[in-house]
Order: sequence, then C-alpha cells, then structure tokens
Amino acid sequence: MVPNEYMNGPSTNSILSDTKGLQSKPWSSKLSLSERILEWIPRHHVEVPTSEELPDWDKELFWTPIDVDVSNDPIVILCRLNFKKYWQAPHMYPMFRDLQGISSCFGSNRRREKLSVLVQEIKDEQAAGLPGGIVVPPTGFVFHESRVGSTLVANFLASDPWALVFSESTPVANAILHCETCSVERQIQLFRDVIMLMGRSPIHKRLFFKLQSITCTKMEIALQAFPETSWVFLYRNPVQTMMSHLDPLKGGGNAAPCLRSKRSPPAEVTTTLNEYGVAGKSPNEAWCAAHLNIFVEQHDALPGAIPKVVLPLFSHTVLTAAWLEKMKVESTQYSKGRGTGFRLFSGDSKDKEMRATAAIQSYAKKILQPTYDKLDQLSQAALNYLAPDIAALTASNSAELPNWKAIAPLPSPPSDTMGGFGALEQAVISSAQRTLHSFGHSVVLKEKEFIPWIPFSNHHSSKPIEPAACPLLPAKDYPKAFSMIDVTNNWNTDSTEIPAMHYDSLCHFDYKNSTQLKQAQDYRLAEVPFVVYNIPELDNVVHKWNNVDYLQKLLGSKKYRVEASTSNHFMYWSNARGNFLRSEKGRKWKPPTEIVSSQFENWLELAVKGQNKTLENRTHQYFRVSSDAGNPWLFDELPFFKPVKSLFLVDPKEQKGIHCRFGMRSVIAEAHFDGSRNAVVMLGGLRRWILTHPDQCTNMHMLPPGHPSGRHSEVDWSKPDLKEFPNFAKLMGNEVILQPGDYLYVPTYW
Repeated sequence: MVPNEYMNGPSTNSILSDTKGLQSKPWSSKLSLSERILEWIPRHHVEVPTSEELPDWDKELFWTPIDVDVSNDPIVILCRLNFKKYWQAPHMYPMFRDLQGISSCFGSNRRREKLSVLVQEIKDEQAAGLPGGIVVPPTGFVFHESRVGSTLVANFLASDPWALVFSESTPVANAILHCETCSVERQIQLFRDVIMLMGRSPIHKRLFFKLQSITCTKMEIALQAFPETSWVFLYRNPVQTMMSHLDPLKGGGNAAPCLRSKRSPPAEVTTTLNEYGVAGKSPNEAWCAAHLNIFVEQHDALPGAIPKVVLPLFSHTVLTAAWLEKMKVESTQYSKGRGTGFRLFSGDSKDKEMRATAAIQSYAKKILQPTYDKLDQLSQAALNYLAPDIAALTASNSAELPNWKAIAPLPSPPSDTMGGFGALEQAVISSAQRTLHSFGHSVVLKEKEFIPWIPFSNHHSSKPIEPAACPLLPAKDYPKAFSMIDVTNNWNTDSTEIPAMHYDSLCHFDYKNSTQLKQAQDYRLAEVPFVVYNIPELDNVVHKWNNVDYLQKLLGSKKYRVEASTSNHFMYWSNARGNFLRSEKGRKWKPPTEIVSSQFENWLELAVKGQNKTLENRTHQYFRVSSDAGNPWLFDELPFFKPVKSLFLVDPKEQKGIHCRFGMRSVIAEAHFDGSRNAVVMLGGLRRWILTHPDQCTNMHMLPPGHPSGRHSEVDWSKPDLKEFPNFAKLMGNEVILQPGDYLYVPTYW
C-alpha cells in the first residue's frame, strides 16, 4: 500500500519489467508486451557489441589524484577511479567531477599523501620493474574557449577504452593556475609531477587532458612542461559563443559564466574594455566579449574534425571501427543535459545567430571578431602544414575565411575493420553488477544498475553521507535530519541523476534477522520511519510483478485512473470549498492536474519512450490501480496488506485500501503529510522519498485547510523561492531511495 494520495520526491524509473534478454524483432501483434518493449527503446541507448580487445579493468587497481594543494610541500588526494563505467557512457559523466561521483571516493577508496612521496614511489617502482611504475606520457592537451563543444571532444577521446581522459580535472587546474607564489620553473615542475601522477596506469596506452577554459591564460606552462606533446585550441563564431552565455531564452543574465570575472576583474578584461571605450559600468554584452577575448580547432568543424584532424595530430592514426562506432553514438548525446536526463544533441549555431540581440552582435563584432579572424587564418595555416589533404577541403576559393563545415561529417570506418559492427539494432540492454549496500536492501531481482535513460533499473551505487546508528530503541534525534537546502542542492528534485552520496539516515532492518525484526517492531511502536527488507511474502510479489507479461495479464485491457500533468510536478487536489472559493486566489485557481484513464499497456509505452526524452518533452502521467476502484483482487496479489495485525498494519481497522502507483521518470508528488500511517512497499524500479518530521510543517509553508491542495507544501522544492518562502531555508529532513522488496514505514503526519 502506497500513500493514499501522493509520495514525496521524484520517481526514478519506477516502472516494471523483465525483458528476458530477448532480441529485438519486427513488431507484430503476436509479440508479448515484454518483446514490444524492446521496440520502444531507442537504438542509440543499446549497448554496442564488440569483439575488439578491451583493457582488463580489474587487473590492476591504481590510484589517481582527484585534488592537490599547491603549498611548498603539496598534499595530494587520490582515488581509484571507475574508468570502465566512464568509457561505457562518456556523455553521462562528461566532467571530472562526474567521474569522481561514480567512483565513490571516500572511506577505503580515498588516499592522502605528499606529492614528493608519490613521485618517489613511482621512481622506486619503475626501478623495480613493478606495475605501479608504469606511467602513460601525455598524448594531447585540449585548450578551448568557453562553450564551444570541448565536452564533445572529450567524450570522443573517452570513447577509446585504452585512453585515460581527464575533462577539466581539479589537480591539473590547481597546478597550472593556483601556485601564485611559485616561480615559473616551480610551476612547470609542479605541472609535470601532477601530469605524471594522473598518467599512472598499468592498463592504458594514451593520456588526454581537456583543461578548463581559464587555463588558456597559463597555457605556456603546459607547453613548456611538455614541448613534444601536441595540443589543440577550440574556438567558435563570436556571436554563437556569446549567445551560449547570454541567451535570453535560457536565462542568460548576471549569472552567465562569462560575467563571473566581474567580481575580480582580470587586467586583460579591463584593458580591452578601455581600448574599446566601454570601461566603467560596462554592459553585460561588452564584458562578456572582453572576458571571452582572453581565451580565444573550430566549432563548425565538429564532430568530423576529431577523427580527421585532432587524432592524427595527437599521433594516433589507427582509428578502429569500434571507436568510430562509439563516436557516432556520443555525437548524438547532449552531455550538458545530464541533470535533466537524456537529450539528443543537435547543432544550434544557426539558431543562435538568428536570435542574437543587437548588443550581442555589436560587441561580438567589435571585440571578438578580429581575434576570431586571426585564429581562422592560423588554423588554416596549421592545417596546410599538418594535414594538407584536409586543408584542401576547408580552403575557400574566394577571399572568405575557411569553410570548416566541409570536414564536419564523421568518416566511415574501413570495411576491413568493421568486424561485428553496424548491428546496433540487434543488441539488448545489459547492466553492470554492483555490490549490495551496507545499509541493506532486498536482492530478489537480478541487479540492473541505475542508468537514467534505460528503463527498469532496480539498483544504485549511492551511499549514505552519514549512515544511521541503529540501537535497539531509537534515539531521541532519530532519524537524523539535515538541512533541506543541502539535501536538494546535492540532488535537485527534478533530477534523476542519482548522486554518489545522499542523505539517507533511516535504519534498514533485515526481516530474516530476528533481532532486527524485533527492532523494526519497536521502532514502529515509537512511530518513527524505517525500512525493512528480505520479506519473503513481499519478495515473492516483486518476482512476479517484474514480469510485465504477468502484469499485463493481471491488468488486462481495462482502463485505470491516471493523473496527467503538464510538468513532472504532481500536486494533489480536491474540490475547492468554503471561503477559498470566494477569495481572489480561489477565483483564479485551476486544477494542477487532469484525471484521465488509460490501459496499462498504453501507459507503459509512454513511460518507456519518455525515459529517453528531455524533461520538457516528456509526457507526465501517474498510473494508479486501487482496491476501492473495482480491483479487490489486489488483496489476493498482496496478501500482506489484508486487514490483520502484522508488521505492515498497526491497527487493521484503519486499513483504507491499497493504492498501487506506477510512476514515470522524474515524476514528483509534491510534499505533503497524511493524517494516517502509510505502509509503502516497492515492487519495481527505484523511488526517492524525502521525509520531514511533523514539527517542520511551518518551515514547509503548507497550504491552508480549505485550499484544494491543503496539507501540501506551497514551495517548489526544485527551485525554492526563499524570498517568498523564507522558512524553507530552515527546513530539516532526510531521504531514502527505495529498491524492489523494500518496505518503508511512514508514521502519521510525516
């Protein structure tokens, strides 16, 4: 039984299925539902089969720096990073911080050591001929202007399983930027040492760095440290670049990245503004242009320039079919949208130019265009020297600047290296395994690691920031509450990207352990929330209901109640009554959702297909099957909810029925309290719950009695307005991610 209205927090993949490992087939009315599901999953999200040799990821676990200070005796923080998972989907983890996030860099997977000790350690292992002394020299550096497609370049490079790729890594940035008291010689040596530590790997063959755009101001340090290492500089048409920062349709304003330097203006920016007579209170457009001019391969040449120009420049001329196939997949993905889910990448250069404001066009032309023209000339000259065949394609017959779009298409792989490729439509989704959480969940299902854009995930690798201490009886401050600002900043409620760590402070009890079962019963008497797992009756239902063919047979062709919303936010409402109807707000009020009906199969198709759409392009529906709506068979399917005293029911007389809810990706049930206890069981997928104590109602800014959505928080937790709702800044709570087989006890008013 789930809450008799709505649940707190977003639903992440809470739809059910076991596709049984079936191969994709042409659609036929004779196909089962589990077979048709494979037709609904886009082929670009299906794993590419490969016969190509891959690194032995488990052969050697090696430490990689994730942070370094720049004191006289630098301290380095290291972690064993999950390069295998990064290679599998670079667009999902496009930045160094994302790689850290999937690597659980804490506890035993975190090391702190002096830089001098680590450098000597490598030298000693090299002398002894040990794997720890193997260091990959840097293959190439990627410098870039801001917002020019550099992330796509990094994703392409990371598509090579033999390449170490660091996209805007903290240690490298610290080494090149923040040793302010260092001499040039000291900076160069520090940069060399950090690069050496980053390249320490017994299994990789190539080493690439995409640096932060600001490092262009110190790129001479990198070039002096490694004069033999090739490098590229990425830039873009000035108007397009400025629109990427200041686009009015995307909230461009004082928070734009190119305006951050206003807090501490670099001398180069003020000099440029003075030169063009716009010093003092410069308009944002002028400041942005002057800032970008500090930094200024060509964006219009992407993606084809990577395999055609950049890789040969980086002394890597053997482009395998597997690598190229993976590049094609990466070229369709939009990494910057990872927080809101899957998004196809498409070029937007023309659109940006058409929508650019007069001020953007004016300052782009005045300040940036001269630099852009010089870069174009230098780029064409470099191509003439390095790759004359490619240069012939970009050269213009007129006085115009180079035609970069001529090399934009990706090349075709050589026919003799194709192997088993070109068979994307034959592949079936597979998942990596993960170790069981130390804080306990059922393991009735075969583990399917959480990937936001693949449906039917049922496990995740996130760890609690501060695991609960679970004495025999709950402590007075159980469960520990955290600042809701911290909880939602760590994991925005609109996002289905599960962070590496989250604020779960609930006790998880094993039903099969008699001591823990007694604890669960005592915690329930204390009326506090907790989770129980390994419940045989519940696991039996989970096993059955995760076969969609069984579920389809159970639900049949009947139409069921569905709530539909124009956004992923679902606010409960009932008919307005009393004084509210006569108020100004009451006269303007409109129902936040619409009640429709749907067959399960039709709803499931929307859910699966929506899994691979952006948040704004998704259809948002909440499917419900209730025992009090002509479905008494639910008591036979879920016998543990029958009105008898049990772990699930404190008082059988209070049993109000069963509501089975099926959520789509990112569906949020707005925060509220119920006037009765709730026994929540998770039958498939993953579901995030955010919990607050009843004493937090004032901080939640609850809608008043009489309002159609009374008992619900008026605050949009995805982007709380602290001016309108100041108490929200004081709100405390915690969260839990339910997995199949979990039972969550929610006391009254929580």
